[in-house]
Amino acid sequence: MVGLARAGGAVAAAREDTDAAVRAFEAGLGLLSGFPLPFEAALLRLGYGTHLRRAGRRKVAAQQLQAALDTFGALGATPYARRAEAELAACGLNPRGRGPAAPSLTAREHAVARLVAEGLTNREIAQRLVVSVKTTEYHLGNVYAKLGVRGRAQLATWLSTRS
Repeated sequence: MVGLARAGGAVAAAREDTDAAVRAFEAGLGLLSGFPLPFEAALLRLGYGTHLRRAGRRKVAAQQLQAALDTFGALGATPYARRAEAELAACGLNPRGRGPAAPSLTAREHAVARLVAEGLTNREIAQRLVVSVKTTEYHLGNVYAKLGVRGRAQLATWLSTRS
């Protein structure tokens, strides 16, 4: 039933019938209450948020999209999390650094970030992970870009608020 509501919302949105799309998406959210279907809920919220953004209702869209991003991140559904991030960015928001986790970090990037937060230098991190300093710098640059932080202190703060 939820999939039908999502499809109905998508069809109405494609027809540019905003009222019907909102009704369909809201009906789907109503169907989900009380059922532990987080992935379906996130898919529905992603579709709903996308429609709302395209209809110019960015603030409400951002709420739906952030909820979808948080769920996709918690579930490890990285491709869907990236779609939600792209939609949030299209709303004019920076989704990086929001939500409970950083689903787009690789295991190595996460390890580098954790060691930076512990206060290790790049050389110490390289020794601990048995990689070159250049490799450590590369991973750290990716972490900064993905999380939208600008330095070691911001990274440590970002990680401490999510642990």
